[in-house]
Amino acid sequence: MSIKQWFKLSPPRDLEKSINDPLEIFNLAQNLFYQKNFKRAEKYIDLYRSKIDYEKFYRWDQREQNSAYVSVVVVTYNAGEKLLNCLQSLSHQNYQDFEMIVVDNGKNSEIGEQLKKLPIFYIRTPQNLLLSEGRNIGVHFSRGDLIAFLDDDATVNTDYIDSIVGAFQKYNIHALRGKVLPQSQSQNEDISHYDMGDTPFPSIINTEGNSAFLKQTYLDFLGMNPLLFGHEGWELSSKIIKKYGYSATLYWPKTVIYHDFSSDPEKIITKNNRHALMTTYIKKRIPGAKKIRKQMKKFYKNDQAKIKASSRLILKNNNYN
Repeated sequence: MSIKQWFKLSPPRDLEKSINDPLEIFNLAQNLFYQKNFKRAEKYIDLYRSKIDYEKFYRWDQREQNSAYVSVVVVTYNAGEKLLNCLQSLSHQNYQDFEMIVVDNGKNSEIGEQLKKLPIFYIRTPQNLLLSEGRNIGVHFSRGDLIAFLDDDATVNTDYIDSIVGAFQKYNIHALRGKVLPQSQSQNEDISHYDMGDTPFPSIINTEGNSAFLKQTYLDFLGMNPLLFGHEGWELSSKIIKKYGYSATLYWPKTVIYHDFSSDPEKIITKNNRHALMTTYIKKRIPGAKKIRKQMKKFYKNDQAKIKASSRLILKNNNYN
């Protein structure tokens, strides 16, 4: 009988004494989560975090600089040529004080040789640890004061890093999310939060694949929740907002990525069902998160509301252009 089968039949209260492999614990935590046994899932994901050692992961370092102000973390799974296109666009930046970190969750072996030619820090996980934990791993190895997360199938313009640095120079913020424009197809009308116009205003972080954080703030809140595969930005930014106020997290339209939302109906249904479970968890386990998201939606319901909400933002430097 496998550990997974045994656990379902008779979940022991002292499981931590029975399993030493943190990856098995991670998988059990995920199983509990999808069974909606949220409290026990949290217990075992905390146990996983106490046992996992990222330093044991396979990695190599071909970064050309010894330091960086911005660390861009790209978590990837089965992206292939799309990942290469992403990194190629990212490598041509006006702003040079940054590093590229790739966390490979699997199925990218066919582009391994091409990746070795790029000036990146590369980490390969021993199994698919999903996006949230992949981002945490990338941050662990990062050297920047600012952390940016970029989808592995997205591309960016040459001012991508410039725009992120500019937002943190202009506003007293802890995190931002940018604008997402279509890469090769028309924008899905149901994805209204991708492009919310050209006015900056307070927002939850609901485009994790185009987001950035003060590294210290990210670490202070223990990063993204490894249990979540969707809405992890909402959960984390709710915690930030509860401590620092609504002006702490920003929709910043100058940070643009090009990314297509899936047009596959089955994938959309699967994603929506998964996000519904994440929403149930966050509403139950994070006090105030539902209220915060509801308030943020009021900020961007129309142009007048956006302009009014933008007045909440706290400027650092009034001379910023």
